[in-house]
Amino acid sequence: MSQIEGTFFNVDLDLHGSAADIEQVISFIAPSVVVMRHEGGDASLELAEQFSSAEATLQAIAELIQALPYDARSAWDRLKYRRADIGLQIGSQHGQLTGAISLEVLGMMVRSGLELAYTVYPPVAD
Repeated sequence: MSQIEGTFFNVDLDLHGSAADIEQVISFIAPSVVVMRHEGGDASLELAEQFSSAEATLQAIAELIQALPYDARSAWDRLKYRRADIGLQIGSQHGQLTGAISLEVLGMMVRSGLELAYTVYPPVAD
């Protein structure tokens, strides 16, 4: 089976729930994230520190969430969804793009209440 080139962009942390709960979570993690969008009960964040892989980024997000103090963690848990969205761009070759997230990091995500999503962007025209 052939492989295609792909590029890992980042992982967006997408949140939806009450505006007060999102505010409480953001106020604690603000030094570690960049707020890309925050409108009422919806927010999209990225880690301020960039990592070279989806797994390393997911691990850092899970560690950040697991470090939340009780009140902020309660607000986190009340959110309707907490989604880690992996952004990838595929190359122009035919084949498949593969990758893996270790059981350790998947477990951290589960304990953090993170849903996993991915967005695959088309190849850039030459």
